[in-house]
Amino acid sequence: NNMSWIYLSHTLSESTPLYNDDGGIQIQKLHKMSDGDSCNSSHLSMPVHSGTHIDAPYHFDQNGKTLDQYPADFWIASKPIMIEVIAKPGCLLTYNLVKDHLVKIPADSDMLLIRTGAEFWRNNGTDDYSKKGVGLDLDLADWIRVNLDLKIIGFDFISLSSPLHRATGRLSHQALLSEHPS
Repeated sequence: NNMSWIYLSHTLSESTPLYNDDGGIQIQKLHKMSDGDSCNSSHLSMPVHSGTHIDAPYHFDQNGKTLDQYPADFWIASKPIMIEVIAKPGCLLTYNLVKDHLVKIPADSDMLLIRTGAEFWRNNGTDDYSKKGVGLDLDLADWIRVNLDLKIIGFDFISLSSPLHRATGRLSHQALLSEHPS
């Protein structure tokens, strides 16, 4: 078996950039063996949208599923596909901008990863990643929902909703997270 695994998560720290700099991550050392305690232990406090995270349908649908309602194997993608569309801070990815990439997605793909280059803004000393991030425009979200049978969409920007285009981001979240009959 030549299957290889790719870890898609970031390590959390007190300097992890958060969406629109909303809140902060606090890590408090409770016990330290170096101080004579019997173990090392910490307390972690953070917003739920810290670092790499998953939005469940409940995020924008009062009756939608929460993460704990999915079986563990749901989160394993067997046929992922990645497209690369270089974007600038604050850009909304529209259907027209990415349509040439969309036609190359196999019909049996179960996860779509979108790489825009935003990943490299995380630690560049600006607020490009946290306050001006890339987002998905509603026309693209609608197209994906109607035309692709995906269970997961992932991307290298901080949220589906760009902090500069929050109203559009809410609509795109609703389009992708609302429960639709199979």
